Amino acid sequence: MKILVINKNQIYNIPPLISVIYILRDLGHEVHLVTCGINDTIASEFKNRGVTFEVADYANASNSIAKVCEYLLFHSYVKRVLKNLTYDYVWIEGGNTVRAIGKNLLSGKKYILQISELHEDAPGQLAAISKVIHQAQAVFMPEYNRTAIYQAWFKLLRRPYVLPNKPYFIPSEKELAGLSDKYSNYIDLFKSKKVILYQGWISKRNRDMSAFVEATARLGDDFAFVMMGRDTENSVQYYKKLYPKLVHIDFIPAPDYMLLTSLSYIGIIVYNPDKLNQTYCAPNKIYEYGAFGKPMIGNNLPGLHIIEDLGAGRVAEQDDAEALYSAIKDIDSNYQNFSNSAKRMYDDCDNKETIRRVLSQLK
Repeated sequence: MKILVINKNQIYNIPPLISVIYILRDLGHEVHLVTCGINDTIASEFKNRGVTFEVADYANASNSIAKVCEYLLFHSYVKRVLKNLTYDYVWIEGGNTVRAIGKNLLSGKKYILQISELHEDAPGQLAAISKVIHQAQAVFMPEYNRTAIYQAWFKLLRRPYVLPNKPYFIPSEKELAGLSDKYSNYIDLFKSKKVILYQGWISKRNRDMSAFVEATARLGDDFAFVMMGRDTENSVQYYKKLYPKLVHIDFIPAPDYMLLTSLSYIGIIVYNPDKLNQTYCAPNKIYEYGAFGKPMIGNNLPGLHIIEDLGAGRVAEQDDAEALYSAIKDIDSNYQNFSNSAKRMYDDCDNKETIRRVLSQLK
C-alpha cells in the first residue's frame, strides 16, 4: 500500500512516529512523509530505507498570532499534497496535526489516527479529534488506559488499538561500544557501581525525587545514584544535601544516552500524578531499560503498573523512602529474575505484528 504520513511537528521530536515509519517500510508499504522538521541523521536513515519526505516548515512560531498563521499555511500545504499525490491511506499523528488538517480535507479519504497524548488540556485539539475519530479506519494510542478513556470520551464503538512507545531499533552492542571513548569519564562509575539511573527532566518543584535520593543514601558504597538530564532549577544542589555522593550528568542526546542505559543496574521512571496524561503515562524508557534487561522502579501510577505486573520491577509511592528502599533491596536480591522479566517484556511487545494485523483487516 501507499501510505501518506502527516505530522505537524519536527519528526525528530516524535520517536513513536519514526518507529511506525520504519515498521511500515519493513512491512513492504510505500511511505511518503510530510513533516515540519527533520535532522540530517533521520533524513539519511529515511533515504536509506526508501522513505520519501518533504518538509513544510511551519512549527517554529513563538506567539499565538504566528501560530494561527502557521496552522493556516500548513493546512494549505497539506491540501495541495492530498490533491497531487496518490495514496491508499493517510496516517495522521497527533491532535495538533488533526486540528491543522481539519475535517473537510479528510472527507472521503481513508485515514488512520495515531494519537500519542490524551490532549486533556487542549480543548481545540479534542474538538478537532471528535470531528474525525469516528470515521477513522483505525486509531492507535500508546497505553491501554488511554484507549479506554478515549472510547468513553468519544463514545467509540471500537476501542483504539494499543501501540506502546517501544523503540523499533535499539543500538547494538558494537554501536554502543563505539561511544565508550566519548563518554569514558562516566564508564568507570557505571562499571564499578550498581548505578540506579534516573533519566529525564530534573525539577524538584514538578517531579520531586527526594525519597529516591534518601532511599539510595541508605544503601552501601557498592551503589550509586545518577541523575541524567537538564537541571534548570538547581534541584541537584538540593538533592546533594540529602546524598552528597549523588552524580549529575547533563543532557545526552539520543541515541548516545542508551550507552549509559545499557550500563545501569536499575532504572527509575517517575511522573507526577497531577494530570490524566501523566497518570496514564506511556514512557518509551520502559522499553529502553527492558531492551537491556534492566529492572525498573516506578512511582505508583496506573501507567507504570505494567512494570510490576510483568515482573520487570517494582512500583512504590513517590514520597515513601522506606518503600523505595525495600523495592531496591528486593530487586537486588532477585536481580536475575527481574532482569529476565524486563527483557521478556521488551521482546513480547510486537508493534510490527500489531500494525500488520490491523492493516490486513483494512484491505
